[in-house]
Amino acid sequence: MMFSTHCLLCAGSPHPASLSVHLHCDHASECKPVLDLMPQLLQCFQACAGCDYQCTFCPTVYNLPATGQEDSEQVETRALLAQIHLQHHCPVVLQTGILLFYGCNGSSNHHPGGEQGTAGHSERHGAAPPRTKRRRKGGKEGQEGDDCSKGKP
Repeated sequence: MMFSTHCLLCAGSPHPASLSVHLHCDHASECKPVLDLMPQLLQCFQACAGCDYQCTFCPTVYNLPATGQEDSEQVETRALLAQIHLQHHCPVVLQTGILLFYGCNGSSNHHPGGEQGTAGHSERHGAAPPRTKRRRKGGKEGQEGDDCSKGKP
């Protein structure tokens, strides 16, 4: 449910119907690599989809309920419409792909934000950069010019 109401990348909470547009517009560089995963994601999500008029994963309604009197062409059109929704408009599928690509791709140097670095560390999305340990200088080398050690402000 969280993937249909909140953005995984910026923690924003746009309306579920506009979340996919938000992801494609505001986080285009993070969404682009996920397109390679889409065929595998579509197979999994289509197998779990419960109906052909409302998304099982997000609250989007994209067709009228079936009447039971559809011919084979209408059934194919309904299935295609469901596939188009999952592939291009469902924020849950897209955010699952983002999570899989960036979460499981720990050996890669890419992270959301499009820059090189450690996976998961991005100042752009509110995460603090990793801290580096500093070594103290030996003896009095580091204290000679230090005003604080002499009691001066």
